[in-house]
Amino acid sequence: MRSSILAAAIVSTTCAVARATPPPGPPVPAPPGSVKELATEPQDATCAPGCPHVHVGTWRRSWSPSQVDTGIGGLRLSGVRVRGSDADTEGTPFGVQLAGQNQAYGAWGYYDYRTQSFVWIGGGRAGFEGGLGADVAAGMRTRNDDGLAAFVRLGARGWLFGNDWLYSSLLEVPQVQLGWQWLHSGKVVELAARTGPVLTGRYNTGHDALRRLGDSFELGGHAAVHVEPAHVEIAWARVFAASPGGAVDIVQGSLCGQVAVLALCLDGSYFHGEQSHSGVRTVIGPAEALYGGLTLGFGRGVIPRELRQPEREPHRRGGAKP
Repeated sequence: MRSSILAAAIVSTTCAVARATPPPGPPVPAPPGSVKELATEPQDATCAPGCPHVHVGTWRRSWSPSQVDTGIGGLRLSGVRVRGSDADTEGTPFGVQLAGQNQAYGAWGYYDYRTQSFVWIGGGRAGFEGGLGADVAAGMRTRNDDGLAAFVRLGARGWLFGNDWLYSSLLEVPQVQLGWQWLHSGKVVELAARTGPVLTGRYNTGHDALRRLGDSFELGGHAAVHVEPAHVEIAWARVFAASPGGAVDIVQGSLCGQVAVLALCLDGSYFHGEQSHSGVRTVIGPAEALYGGLTLGFGRGVIPRELRQPEREPHRRGGAKP
């Protein structure tokens, strides 16, 4: 009995205080970049027991996360050409692999990221053939509600791939990217410069011609365009290798498209630089290598996202329903 009387007294006091509270003044504008907006509704004048109609507010994100994420997995047909090495290719040795790759761009408020990855394994006329690589960076961007922004990112990238005629590897940590991007409604246009130390790497062609790329710096950039259902990437780099022979130039790119669940992706890499025989520091001359592949498979789907945080339903004190 006493507990019932005490509960009733608490409810009555709460309602009386709510009715006596003066109406709030004009709302104070939220600071730029705020992710919170608070809205309250007038309290029910009747204030039934339990005050079920007191709304404590709704919350929403003032910035929507934007993302474009594409991927493909399937069967890859590859080919390689080498010129200027100790043993040039005769014709174009082909290979077949199981392969997959992915590209993603995203932004949320002042935060920004970019990722790329690939993997394949198989073989053919050029012997065993495989590859593995990733390029990951995240950072800050300027604010622009139309999706246009400048950005700076910090990240890392690395890869290794090859066969009996060509082997390429590189590890760049850390990497700094500075560029411009338009990311909006599932579309991307990006142009960036980047640089960083190359900790280790190789550019080997033919039977035993090689070039060490470690203990050096890389200067390059990348560009990307995504308009559904197509995605284009191109990257270029000049590695100022410490080993004899000057800089090594690398150009890589991909062109992908998807119709329904079927996807097609063309990728390629071009290398140019001086090389020497294994165990000998004497430069034997510039070598060129062209390596590429065509992947046919199933796409993970072009996933453009313009998400808005759903508003929370106004909850009611006391748990009672109106």
